[in-house]
Amino acid sequence: MVHRLAAGGLGSPVIPI
Repeated sequence: MVHRLAAGGLGSPVIPI
């Protein structure tokens, strides 16, 4: 679930990376 936090911080959609 840490991935979505990182992606959200970049302003990008919640993507499983």
